[in-house]
Amino acid sequence: NGYIEREELKHFLKDIIEEEHCKQIDDTSQKFQRYMNDLLSFCDTNNDGKIEMEELASALPVEENFLRQFRRSSELSASDFMKVWDHYDADKSGYLEEDEVEGLVRDLLRRGKDSVNITEVEKYTRGALEAFDLNHDGKLDLKEILTYEAQLLLTKTQLNRKEFQRVFDHYDKDNNGYIEDFELDGLLKDLAQVDGKEMTIETIESLKKNLLRFCDRNKDGRLQKDELASFLCYDRSKTLSI
Repeated sequence: NGYIEREELKHFLKDIIEEEHCKQIDDTSQKFQRYMNDLLSFCDTNNDGKIEMEELASALPVEENFLRQFRRSSELSASDFMKVWDHYDADKSGYLEEDEVEGLVRDLLRRGKDSVNITEVEKYTRGALEAFDLNHDGKLDLKEILTYEAQLLLTKTQLNRKEFQRVFDHYDKDNNGYIEDFELDGLLKDLAQVDGKEMTIETIESLKKNLLRFCDRNKDGRLQKDELASFLCYDRSKTLSI
């Protein structure tokens, strides 16, 4: 769901401590609970009791935070991102296959270093494929990278102009300047997912009714850019409860 919540955080912290000290620890002890509270105090900058990717990044060194570094590729301009993609897509197949993903991983981990550990490269290559390979075919395509980025952005309650443009472009599949029909269903499905709501047809229809009532000013049953921006570019947790 885009967050590490308290029970997940317990397992995360337990694994880190046990790996560091090479012994099992009691995660019910007062000392461990203090570690938990200290980690939340350090990372949970918005005090919501859970940790987002950006918050966790502040507590991890670069090589331990590979997925964040990988995600930054989609913060490039579209033309620059395509240059990066073209460089690593060595066989020009339109996909990054496992050996090509490994090349990207190696270069990301190498930044500022003379060499990298091959075990780390293999580990983060698997991590990248697990995170982005939505159809589990063992390779990455542009759609999978951009889908992940759009869903990750939706975890934010308020988007800036550039973030909103990336989200709008992702869901406007036919590039007609509107989010409508199945495009709107897709957006609402992802919003429901990141908000932890039950994924049913009834939920999607209820969300659509509320969102159109709130944003569709000309009542044409679809959302143009400024209408959707009135929802996603302001704190949606306060403007509309969906």
